[in-house]
Amino acid sequence: MRFSIFITAFLFITISSCVSSKASDFKESLAKSERQAFDIILGKEGFGEKKLKYLINNDYKGALVAVEQQAKEFDKIINDINMLSTDGRR
Repeated sequence: MRFSIFITAFLFITISSCVSSKASDFKESLAKSERQAFDIILGKEGFGEKKLKYLINNDYKGALVAVEQQAKEFDKIINDINMLSTDGRR
């Protein structure tokens, strides 16, 4: 009885401790994309901050340019995420 509990616990620990390098690479890539998105919106000298400065100065054309640049950066992030492999192949 004790032996079967020990074997079950051992197998559970062994299986749960296995981490695929591909899965960790995928997770790392997503974390990088998240940091980039954060920097775009809230980062110092990011497009979000530039947009707010333009709006404060009533420069709506400049704010629109900042929004367009922000959209381009988000499109790049989305394309990078779409290119990530989810099936373990690169």
